[in-house]
Amino acid sequence: MCSQFGEYLCHRCCEIWKLPPQRLFIASVPIYITVPYTEQVARVVVKAKENGNKEAQKLLARVLAKNLRQLRCDNEIRNALLVPIPSSRRSTRRRGENFLLTIVEKLMAEFDDPNISIEIAEILRHRRKVLDQSGLNQSERRENMRGAFTLVDPLEALSKRKQTIIIVDDVVTTGSTIHAAISAFREAGFTVAGAIVACASTYRFPIR
Repeated sequence: MCSQFGEYLCHRCCEIWKLPPQRLFIASVPIYITVPYTEQVARVVVKAKENGNKEAQKLLARVLAKNLRQLRCDNEIRNALLVPIPSSRRSTRRRGENFLLTIVEKLMAEFDDPNISIEIAEILRHRRKVLDQSGLNQSERRENMRGAFTLVDPLEALSKRKQTIIIVDDVVTTGSTIHAAISAFREAGFTVAGAIVACASTYRFPIR
């Protein structure tokens, strides 16, 4: 794997991607993560997200698949909807694809657990515009994302309400984005079983 990314992955970084899933909680929902968001890892995520690098995307998908297996084992989930955090329309136009949807589709190709039935559901959308989170502190991020999401179609949501939700994201920092997504689903009467995230900042996940 390292040779495919050159400077972006050293030996230690390769080992980081192989770490077992860790669990934290946001709004009492278990969040499964694997990789500390180091500078080297951030470069891989950027290549996957902004450059559409297929190998980088596949690496993220493998990590998410590993997290999904652990979530299923810990919570005995049999049926679930995988819901990617939506990108803004502007970001989707700039990248030429819905980044997380692409990752989740690759995840499905990597996932081979016969004990759970899963499908992708793009039923979450932005209710309003939000600021770029990168320059905001913890409290500003929380306020920026408060009430930011809603469901795409109330009738479609109603038909899927009996199914369990698993939220998917690439990176968690303060947790404000996932918290907002959880709130949107709870308001609509859904059960959120958990979330799977490839990477977490050192704020959430101390580097080992």
